[in-house]
Amino acid sequence: TTFSPRLARILHGTDARDFPMQGTWADAPEGVFDLAGARAVAQELADACVAAVDEDFENEEALEDPCREAFTIGRLALLLVLDGIHVDPAHFARWRDAWHAGRVEPDPSEADFFREYDASLEDAFAYGIERFTR
Repeated sequence: TTFSPRLARILHGTDARDFPMQGTWADAPEGVFDLAGARAVAQELADACVAAVDEDFENEEALEDPCREAFTIGRLALLLVLDGIHVDPAHFARWRDAWHAGRVEPDPSEADFFREYDASLEDAFAYGIERFTR
């Protein structure tokens, strides 16, 4: 599967060509989530990601510069693409609010990077809320 344009922009920024090896995602085999065990394993992974992101978003230092928090942002990204799971959308809203409260103004020399990064992160939170509200 190729990511939707919106999800590709969230995951890779405005020029997804910078990440050609990461432009697709394997679909789950047909019917795999009809199996309770498969659903349970996927949900267990999602729950562990949520717990870790919850913990990281309580860390003021991480909130000041989340682009340097690869594990946190990676877990957040996984929640956006993983099939067969449910996440309470309130988590995404809480993470967004914590990020807004902890943000600091970037160095002017990095302003362009952070403008794009912040827009992607903002949309990641919105995407998670929308995805799990359906």
